[in-house]
Amino acid sequence: METLPNLPVKFEDAPSSGNKRVTPFLQGFKKAITEQEGHEQAQPTFLHEVVSLAQLVALYQQTPQLKQLNTILESPQSIGHLKGVAGSMPALIAAGLYGSKGGVHVFVLPDREQAAYLHNDLEALIPDKEVYFLPAAYRKPSDAFQPDHGPDDAQLLLRAEILQQLNRVKKSGELIVTYAEAVCERVVNKVTIAQNTLEIKLKERLDMTFFQDALHDMGFERTDFVREPGQYALRGGIIDVFSFANEEPYRIELFGDTVDSIRTFDIEDQLSTSSIDRIGLLPNIQTKLVEAQRESFFGYLPEGSIVWVSDLPQTLDRIGAFTAAAETSYADAVRKHDTVEHGILPKPIELFDPPTT
Repeated sequence: METLPNLPVKFEDAPSSGNKRVTPFLQGFKKAITEQEGHEQAQPTFLHEVVSLAQLVALYQQTPQLKQLNTILESPQSIGHLKGVAGSMPALIAAGLYGSKGGVHVFVLPDREQAAYLHNDLEALIPDKEVYFLPAAYRKPSDAFQPDHGPDDAQLLLRAEILQQLNRVKKSGELIVTYAEAVCERVVNKVTIAQNTLEIKLKERLDMTFFQDALHDMGFERTDFVREPGQYALRGGIIDVFSFANEEPYRIELFGDTVDSIRTFDIEDQLSTSSIDRIGLLPNIQTKLVEAQRESFFGYLPEGSIVWVSDLPQTLDRIGAFTAAAETSYADAVRKHDTVEHGILPKPIELFDPPTT
């Protein structure tokens, strides 16, 4: 493991830019700098003319500290340890490195609150790149015996969307922020996801009979208007479908039996939000793929991915405490309900990765 030196820099107040998103971040960054050990020492100044977050990231990419980190990560399976960073500094380092290298970056924080803060900072620093947030979807075994049992659908939607993105990751890479309880939760394996994904591409032929049969088999319901994941609607040559792996529904327009356009749209005003050239529709992975083999989330990461872990001992402790609590809840549910119905109460060992060092 290579340990990088502290990363302090001298801060000079930037002129007001009038940008409400910039000022709070720079204030937080200044606080991070002044909290670092050894900040009294003279260091290169690079913030004297910063007026935007994009400029802040671009300038930080030129610092020797970030170049050193970039060099360390060129070695396969290298491990680096950053010390002396606080506040919003980790987000700036990550944004600078992503801007230099691209690739897939996964950030693991001890808890959801810390992960949310980092997620917000990265969104502010890299506004033209979607930063994904991987939540936990697990619910206690006792919930399985309630009428509305099962994991939170919104959380499952976010997790499925991320898995699908990693299955077709672009050269520019992806940014994923998560936390201890979420990252230790196993996911449906890559082969099963690929086999159960219905792909639709621009300018390709789409057989409507096959398409509707496939949607039915995947658990989709036909409605007049789509409002939630798992629904689709047909109006002449227009198909609206809300995948279980996307935050917005898709609108597919046909010219004859050829896909003429694919767009996402807002369910409230029905207006298009973006145009895309291909989509992958997934079934509800919690109900349709309940018996599928699961694997570690890290199994989805392509070679060369960079994993950032904040406070590794605390993160591992939280994973250990979480999995132990899940084991206890499972045992209590088994005793209370006498038998375990197959598929409703999978064993915790099937759902979670154990903490490792």
